[in-house]
Amino acid sequence: DQTLAGIASKHGRSTQQVLLAWGLQHGYSVIPKSVTKSRFVANFQVDGLVLEDEDLKVLNALPDRFKVCGDSWLPHKIFLDRPE
Repeated sequence: DQTLAGIASKHGRSTQQVLLAWGLQHGYSVIPKSVTKSRFVANFQVDGLVLEDEDLKVLNALPDRFKVCGDSWLPHKIFLDRPE
């Protein structure tokens, strides 16, 4: 996504780091998966990245959100407020 890439470039970070920061700033528990040392390091370099209010507003408005797993087993829908 070009919007996400632009925000990442503005902060000198990767798109993955921006998405991790977005989740953390929303109070979500983010659990990135990695098996490579470089990605482990990059994940920890999110510490100190604070997205500006305008960045958050732009990211929140992105229409291309999707689930990576279903939530049918949960008592409440938590991932998105719209169906699959």
